[in-house]
Amino acid sequence: MEQAASSSSGSVKVEFNDPFGISHLISDDFQARLPLRNLHWNSASRPLRSIDSLYIELIPSPANESDLRSRPLSAINGSSAGEGLQTANGEPSRTEARPISQPKERRHQIPGLRQTPYLKVFFLRCDDVDTYRASSRKLLRDWIKEQTLSAQGTSGGQEYHDASEWLIVHVVIPDARAVSSADRASQAKGEAQDDQIKSSSPWQLRSAATVFEKMRSDFNGPSKAIADRVVQVYASKGPNDAAPVISPEEYRKASSRGWDELLVSIKALILASFDLRVKQYEEDIREKGYQRNVPGWNFCTYFVLKEGLARGFENVGLVEDALMGYDELSLELEAAIIDQKVQASTGQPAGLFQETTQDLLVQAEKALEMKDSPGVSGPEAASPQQLIIDSDRKPYRELILANNISAFDFQCYAFSRKVALLLRLASRSPSTGHSPVSQVNSPTNQSTPQLRQGMDVKDQEDLAILADICHRSIAFITAAGSVMREDLALSFVDRPGLEESTQQLRLAIAENIISSWTLTAAQEILHKTNAPLLQAQLASQPKDRPLIESHHSQGSVTSPVTGRSPFMARFPARHSSLLGRMSPITPSVRPESLASPEAPPSSKSLAPPRPLPTGMQDLVAQRAELYLVARQVLTHAALRYGWTISWDTLLSSQDALPEVFEDVSLDSKVTATKDERQDGQGEQCQTLLGIENKSFRAALDQEETFHSLYEDWTTAASLLFRIASRIKAAAAMCADIALIRFHHKDYFAAAENLRLVIPVYAQDDWNSLEVALLDLYVQSLKKLDRTDERVRASLDLLSKLARDDEGSQLSLSNPFAGKKTYFQDLLSASKELDEPIQVPMDGFFRDISVRPQILHFQEKDGFRLLLQFRYLIRERMIVEEVKVKIVSTDERQARDIWLTSEGSREMIMGPNEVYVGSHVLMPSWYRVEIIIITSAQVKFSQILSTGLSSDGVISSLSDLSSIQQPRILLWPRARALELRLLPHDVIHLEESRSIVIQVASAGNSIEAGELRVKSGTAGMRLLVADAEIIHQGEIIRKMGRTGVVPFGKLAADSMLKIRIPYRLELEVKEISVKAEISYSTGFGAFQFASNLSLSVLLPLGVNVQDIFKQDSLFSKFSISTAASVPLRLVRCSLIGTEDFEVSSPPWDAAGLTIFVKQPVSVLYKIKRKDREHKTSRGLQTRLLMHVDFQCLDEEILASCEKAFDQVVGNGHILEYSRLLKPFLLSSLRSKMYSQSLDDPGMLHEFDIGPPEDLKLDSVLRAVSEEHRKPLSQELKTWYQEHKTMTLFESGGSAHVRRITIPVDIPQMQVVFTARLVFSRQDPQSSITPDAVNIGQPLHAQLIISYSRTWDTRASLLQHKTDSLECSYDVEANNDTWMIGGQKRVYFTARENDMLKFPVLLIPQRSGRLLYPAVDIRVVNEEKRAEHSNKSSALTTSETNYQNQGETFLVVPNLRSTTVSLHPDGLAGGAWLVESSRRQDVAHG
Repeated sequence: MEQAASSSSGSVKVEFNDPFGISHLISDDFQARLPLRNLHWNSASRPLRSIDSLYIELIPSPANESDLRSRPLSAINGSSAGEGLQTANGEPSRTEARPISQPKERRHQIPGLRQTPYLKVFFLRCDDVDTYRASSRKLLRDWIKEQTLSAQGTSGGQEYHDASEWLIVHVVIPDARAVSSADRASQAKGEAQDDQIKSSSPWQLRSAATVFEKMRSDFNGPSKAIADRVVQVYASKGPNDAAPVISPEEYRKASSRGWDELLVSIKALILASFDLRVKQYEEDIREKGYQRNVPGWNFCTYFVLKEGLARGFENVGLVEDALMGYDELSLELEAAIIDQKVQASTGQPAGLFQETTQDLLVQAEKALEMKDSPGVSGPEAASPQQLIIDSDRKPYRELILANNISAFDFQCYAFSRKVALLLRLASRSPSTGHSPVSQVNSPTNQSTPQLRQGMDVKDQEDLAILADICHRSIAFITAAGSVMREDLALSFVDRPGLEESTQQLRLAIAENIISSWTLTAAQEILHKTNAPLLQAQLASQPKDRPLIESHHSQGSVTSPVTGRSPFMARFPARHSSLLGRMSPITPSVRPESLASPEAPPSSKSLAPPRPLPTGMQDLVAQRAELYLVARQVLTHAALRYGWTISWDTLLSSQDALPEVFEDVSLDSKVTATKDERQDGQGEQCQTLLGIENKSFRAALDQEETFHSLYEDWTTAASLLFRIASRIKAAAAMCADIALIRFHHKDYFAAAENLRLVIPVYAQDDWNSLEVALLDLYVQSLKKLDRTDERVRASLDLLSKLARDDEGSQLSLSNPFAGKKTYFQDLLSASKELDEPIQVPMDGFFRDISVRPQILHFQEKDGFRLLLQFRYLIRERMIVEEVKVKIVSTDERQARDIWLTSEGSREMIMGPNEVYVGSHVLMPSWYRVEIIIITSAQVKFSQILSTGLSSDGVISSLSDLSSIQQPRILLWPRARALELRLLPHDVIHLEESRSIVIQVASAGNSIEAGELRVKSGTAGMRLLVADAEIIHQGEIIRKMGRTGVVPFGKLAADSMLKIRIPYRLELEVKEISVKAEISYSTGFGAFQFASNLSLSVLLPLGVNVQDIFKQDSLFSKFSISTAASVPLRLVRCSLIGTEDFEVSSPPWDAAGLTIFVKQPVSVLYKIKRKDREHKTSRGLQTRLLMHVDFQCLDEEILASCEKAFDQVVGNGHILEYSRLLKPFLLSSLRSKMYSQSLDDPGMLHEFDIGPPEDLKLDSVLRAVSEEHRKPLSQELKTWYQEHKTMTLFESGGSAHVRRITIPVDIPQMQVVFTARLVFSRQDPQSSITPDAVNIGQPLHAQLIISYSRTWDTRASLLQHKTDSLECSYDVEANNDTWMIGGQKRVYFTARENDMLKFPVLLIPQRSGRLLYPAVDIRVVNEEKRAEHSNKSSALTTSETNYQNQGETFLVVPNLRSTTVSLHPDGLAGGAWLVESSRRQDVAHG
């Protein structure tokens, strides 16, 4: 039978027959071209597969084996180029070949066990054609016939399992005659033929008569063959190193072509053999699969057959396909194991697998035999070279073939094969776990041939595949451990007739064997996946970032070389601070975010410091899981000794915490049971028999060693989890480290580890664990005397305990349920702090609410709010101060008010109430933002968002307008100080405008105060330095600091006004002023602030039209409203000066009403006074116009306010008057501007509408519930009584305001007076100039004179008595008048001269015709201005045309007309027959 391969070679076997002993001549050249590259296998049943590199292994044929023993031949199997393949004397060197079955030995019938070559090569040397014909041809034919018969001689149709191809390689030696003959044949063909051959044939050195061509003709086969079966290669050197007989360049080119052809043929022929084998295997596997339910079906035979296909894939480099085959086999193996268990449970015989593993049984029996040996605990550990996960550890395939394998061994073999394939995929050796590159130079290199041929493997591992190995290993170790336990239980433990102690001992030995195997398997996987990149990543971890472990070195099992425990010493040394010892972090480090969950330190301290390579995250996570598997095994084994790492055992052993368990009743029965368990275990349970792992045995020998090893593994897992960004897992490991460090009284390391862990558990509401961690943290900080951090941690602990109390989640397992002194310790410790500490309230208080209805003080200004909350801590707390901050909801003003409680008080667990008040009042809508409760140096604060606390469940604030944003309305009491912004009574357009701030003291006796005023409008500047204080008719100018107006005493129920000028850089409709008044009374200091606004638009507009006469000026003033609000014009006057007198029209005392579309016009006559003027002083030409008015909207508001004040003293309206009045006036203002006020202006009445229109319900919510309903009823009664407001009674309720407008006398240097006077041509005619005929000439005189009476700047005319050169124009429409003579005439005149000019006018149509227009100008001034190009030199003039607006009556000059109306007429039936003029009739 063929010997079964112990392991997959990972290469393709190629058998060679070298009867001439020439293989060593081409070995170097052949090796330099290996492995084969870029092969592509295309199968009909599979997608295209690409093979990057294929390793081949040359083996001698059986026929040449005896010859090779006497004349050794080199096997081209991947040795380095420097290895000699021949001896010093020129003889071929011997290379050890793998043992090969004898040719006559019967082959095994299971094809999966065979290792046969894919290609058979015959090396031939023949220098001439005669030799070829005589002997070589027959030799080749016999060899080919032998190969063909060998392929066809097998029976059963399984010839394709060993499918192989053959190839003939003709080797040409440089000095052989074959080369020279080929060269001479080539030269004989001539130069032209040489060129043709060179260009068309690749065989430049071959002719039709060469040996190679003869072989190709005899054996190459048809042209459609898969590849050439005859190739020729040229050896680079001969036996005697002779030079080639042809030129070296030609020889080199021919050699390169030959080697290329050889590689192409080898690739194609190997793939052809491989394709045939795969098809045959797949067919047989399908056939075996169909026979699964047939009696006698053998899974082991099926396994070997299917594994043969997987190994075939592995040999050609298709590792992924091979791995897929083993995965399928693993699933089928698990199903077979389950089927056998089912059959065994039903009593059926199950002979598929052996029920017991002989090795395990022998190991257990040997351990049991050592029970009575004195001083011996167990056998020594297995040698590190004896790997557990190794397919060559046992002859697994022979056991499978013989059906003599257990389920455990079967699983181990299948998994070891998968690990080997995965390591190969990751570019790692399956035997050692190191990269192939590192093994090439190793003196003990026993790697497979493909790793020893032309090393071209990258030493960069695929980390994702290594992570997959770890992941698979965890599942395998778990499953295999269960199988081992069943195996040992059946073969070793469960034996009838044994004593109880012996039974317990056997069980303990079995568990030790299983635990030891599990730890060793995990160790091997960690070793195999220990990639250099991983080591670099671990070494790059910063020394000050990882989780802390320090200050302990006693009691740990360490290596004398590495200083580490023996188990950890088996791993490569890591340069991480986690696995070694590091210097402690300085005590100045503070816990991060214990009271601020927004930014937990876990994201900073537990996260990886840099981006990881691809696959690194999965690899480190899976390696950490392997550490946890090992740790779990160690913990489970330590339970037999009563050793455990848990909160109960570690905390109960601490002297620092005796009081923690005072109030917890421990079940004595449970304690007794534990003691009984420990006593009952005795020596037989606490045994080390069966443990072969030295580290494991040492850990179970001493408790300190157990803790040390447990901590080492936990630390390693913690670091790996941190690199993998698995923060929660790293935190769990960190917590375990903290427990151990606290147990060893290393409080610094425990505190630093807990500092990182606690916020992670806080995020996920792990209350029970977090409470335990916090208590441990507090005790550690107390030992370290770190007060600040201790106070913060204690507050966190109290918060968690309070939450447990609130939710009734306490249990007996919580050792902190009865703790009563935490808070007092906390307050005592906080007094040592330099600064107060801020703590969120939500962990200590619940149901925090602020009543939105404010409460006023009785005798002083200010307000109060009622704060209600539930205190959660069982211990009482003395509160020194409670503060509440409210902020304005108005976006236009960012104001806030702090309210403070008076005195200290004691808080008890449950509901509590506190009144907080303030002397600062700023009327507006507010919301609660911050609540602070101060006790000692601890400030419990809560920042509220939209009236809700951060946890979203506390608040009972009622929203006055919407549900989303609860608000509080602040308003002053009825007798509180009041500020109003009023316009100044007089507006002078030439002076700076002013505002008036009215301060009413009401019920306050003010001792002193000051007013701060700021502009709230862009571009507005308040001239506070020019402010005036008006009090009791006196004007006081008292200046203070910039922007501050101080004032003195102000009695109760008195008033003062402060007038402040202002300037505007931009045109605005409304101005805003931020006024803040601070004042002091007998009750203390107070502050009142408000945002005041005022409309600054001028309510009226004035237009003027001037008409000049010879000695007077008529000015018509048109007064209109500038807005949509009517005005009441009380009085209007124009004041004259010393040079001009004004005649005013009579004025009605009732005034006039100005509407939007109905302005008022007032006409004034202005005359210049006759008196001499001094030339040194000009004329006073500026007049002042005073307009007294009242605005209708102000009158409506004033009337409503007056009516409301009349009933304030009745009922509840007085108390809430300062709340209701502003809202009422604001609502009325909105209603007024939404409708036309023309009707109230004419009727002097205004309907305020029903109460429902004002929507008082929203503001009434700010009133206490007991007063809300009575107040609403009183308001409705007032509305019913004052539904219609009467306006302008007794002069009106609004103030009469005045606007002073400066009016300048217009300058006119020359005023011309012109008139047309008609003269009679015929005195006897009855036609007067007032009625003329069409076409009748009219003779007229244009009388012109001018005056300089209105020349108010006479100095501009240097020669006032000089004559002026003037011109006049007579203009008329040609369709109306025909003007005879010149239309433009130039003339010269003096002042007061009367000039007459004739004018001839002829009317052109009948009707009322206006006089022609006359325009007179000064000519000489125009010419002078035109010459000097200065417009200022022009003389202004105005023409007083006295005939302006007068008309002529023009009639037709006809008396009778005769027309004909006949239908046959030429003009359509009507034409003029006769007409007679009026003049003709008159003369006739």
